[in-house]
Amino acid sequence: MTINFLTEKEFATIIRRSPETIRQWRRSGRGPRWIKIGGRILYEADSVKDFLRAAARSPGGSAQPTEVTT
Repeated sequence: MTINFLTEKEFATIIRRSPETIRQWRRSGRGPRWIKIGGRILYEADSVKDFLRAAARSPGGSAQPTEVTT
């Protein structure tokens, strides 16, 4: 079993947002699930994919699943 994690900075880079935005999302309960190990915040890659799929919109405005790879 392989579990891949992204750092806060890596996640921010993928979605083209600042790490501060990611921290604000985390404080307000938004964004993908995260864990804290040894003082470091990590995001499971599958949770990030699920978060991005849920946020995806088609041109007409309705949600539409999209293939996301990390």
